Amino acid sequence: MGQTIGRAPLPVGCKRFVNLPKSCIYELWDAFNDIAEGFGLTIEEFHDIIKSALMEHLDVTEKVLINDMDIVFRLFDDDENSLVDSLEFLSAFALLSGMTPEEKIRFIFAMYDFEETSLLTLDEMVLAVRSSLSGLSKLCKIDPPTEAEIENIVIQAFQSKSSEDINDNKPNLQNEHPGIEKEDFVLFCLNTPEITSWIDYFDDLEEIDKDISDSDSKPKDLPVYLDRSLFDKTIQLKSYE
Repeated sequence: MGQTIGRAPLPVGCKRFVNLPKSCIYELWDAFNDIAEGFGLTIEEFHDIIKSALMEHLDVTEKVLINDMDIVFRLFDDDENSLVDSLEFLSAFALLSGMTPEEKIRFIFAMYDFEETSLLTLDEMVLAVRSSLSGLSKLCKIDPPTEAEIENIVIQAFQSKSSEDINDNKPNLQNEHPGIEKEDFVLFCLNTPEITSWIDYFDDLEEIDKDISDSDSKPKDLPVYLDRSLFDKTIQLKSYE
């Protein structure tokens, strides 16, 4: 992860779902909460969520939409277990949307604030970054950052906040309140090149016409991955399934 030039290539079927307005992303979230039985989505649930939230906006026939939805479902379902990770799906669609970077980050925060405490724990932030980048990577068939690389950048966010609290003579945030607040999360993401490069790489993809399937090589301008040299911890992620 790092600064980069260029835009991500997407298969044709995915392109219908880029640059969606903010209202559509929140309608997807509402439809997921109304329809889904769990975090693993069947193809029927996947279809119903997208049709409920996007059919009117996309203004296409159901046949055309089903074809595109099937393409996207297969890309997300890379382990071929007939289920799609809803967190990867919703995070990826949000980051491909027409929302501003700050709006995208705020949406991601709300998604992963499972306890609605206005805080993300270390594990929740790791999950947020991992699922978001995993979903995007599946759609354009590139390798995501490793778990260690993701954990390293999240640890930096918590270390930075902890240092600020010490300098301000405040209690250590990780000890008193084991989480990062929304505004701190937003500021960290907007000011961390390793994160903003991925947001930029998948931003404003409307003009891209090249189908990744036409090329045997991977795109050249991938975001630079996280610096592994600072990573010195192992985090046990909680299961959300």
